[in-house]
Amino acid sequence: MNVFLTTLIEIAILLFPIFLFIREEFFSDKRTKKHKIVSRILYPILIIGIIATLYQRHQDGVKTDKFRNLLTTAIVKNELKTDELERIISEKYKSIFAATDKESKEWVEDFMRTLSQKREALTDLSVESNKLRDKYYLKWHPLYEYALTSFDKRISELELIDPEINMTKHEVPIVLAEDFSSFNETIRYVEFSNGNNIRVRLHPGKIEHGQLIGTPNLIFGQSIVGKYSGSVFIISFRENLYQLITGHPVLFRNVIKEIQTKEDPLMDTSFRGEVNKAITITIESMYLDGMGNQSSR
Repeated sequence: MNVFLTTLIEIAILLFPIFLFIREEFFSDKRTKKHKIVSRILYPILIIGIIATLYQRHQDGVKTDKFRNLLTTAIVKNELKTDELERIISEKYKSIFAATDKESKEWVEDFMRTLSQKREALTDLSVESNKLRDKYYLKWHPLYEYALTSFDKRISELELIDPEINMTKHEVPIVLAEDFSSFNETIRYVEFSNGNNIRVRLHPGKIEHGQLIGTPNLIFGQSIVGKYSGSVFIISFRENLYQLITGHPVLFRNVIKEIQTKEDPLMDTSFRGEVNKAITITIESMYLDGMGNQSSR
């Protein structure tokens, strides 16, 4: 079943007894002794039981994911001796699925028998992932580089008149294949002498097993001493869509214009202009101490 639909069903199951409890406790006109017993004893027990069941299912899912990751690591990395690998997988299988020694042994034997084929299949998928990564890199990197270059240039201009500005850089590719250790990295951090700062983070695109499973977001955030801390605007990269989105729909809606394009974003002068404007406003507001200085203009 679709994961989203399953989640909705589980939420509905949990909320139904809560709804009945609230209705009986606060809105029922006929409060008999029987109603009180049901609403104050049976409904809470039912709610606790459902929560415990859903929590256990979540824990089982976490264990299954860990076991799947273990198997993937075993397939990709040929670092352990066969008997040692069999022992580790067997122990994990028994502990996660409460299997007997016989069941665990049979499962591990079947897994090891097809291990070489699995490695070949994953190698093929890795090649496909790299091809896909290169394709999306060529598609998304120009706008990514343009935005960061524009940001770096403006900070460098400010540094000429205020040497106390401090900027650190960290380079992360716009799209990753298989290895996601660089996910959600701070790629620019600027601290101003007034205590305010700007943090630019990247959620890279993600390609796994030959499929695109996540698209990039470039997030420009700020922290104003004693005031606001959070996202100012986001550049969103999609398959055939680029968007400039405000980080806070109320606070910045009169300051930064939301815009999107399906064309090459660097050939779209309106889109490019709004990106430059958003970057300039973010930097100036931090240097001048607050978005309010900009919104009042």
